[in-house]
Amino acid sequence: MRNSQEKVKSEDYELKMENNKLKAEAKEATLTLDDLARQIQDGQAALNRTVLEKDTRIEALKLEKGQLEGELSQAEWRLVEQAQQYQQTIEELTRARSMDASALQMEHECAVKLNQEKDFEIAELKRRWSRWRPTTRTRTKCCPPPWQARSS
Repeated sequence: MRNSQEKVKSEDYELKMENNKLKAEAKEATLTLDDLARQIQDGQAALNRTVLEKDTRIEALKLEKGQLEGELSQAEWRLVEQAQQYQQTIEELTRARSMDASALQMEHECAVKLNQEKDFEIAELKRRWSRWRPTTRTRTKCCPPPWQARSS
């Protein structure tokens, strides 16, 4: 019986050792599980922060895009307005140049007419002078000089 008791004690001892070993493994597994759970929580928190930062950046970029589109629209509007003003200025300058050309044309025509009148008057005076001048180069009483003929 002693043998059987020793056998039982030996089995008891082995079971206790196995039990202690399993408890140690369970405790180690629990610690590993807790560590993994903490790592998952940290990873989830980091992921949440990253997602929040990404969403914040997206919103900031959307706002910036809206501002840039507004500025672009205003710039385009100003360019269109400036183009219209430049076109109007060009048209006004073209009209002014045409008016200047017309005025110059009228002045030219007037100058030509005055020159023709002066040429005619000079020709008339030359004709009178040639009639007044006798061939002997003396004055006669019948043909007084033109300046005297006019004043009398």
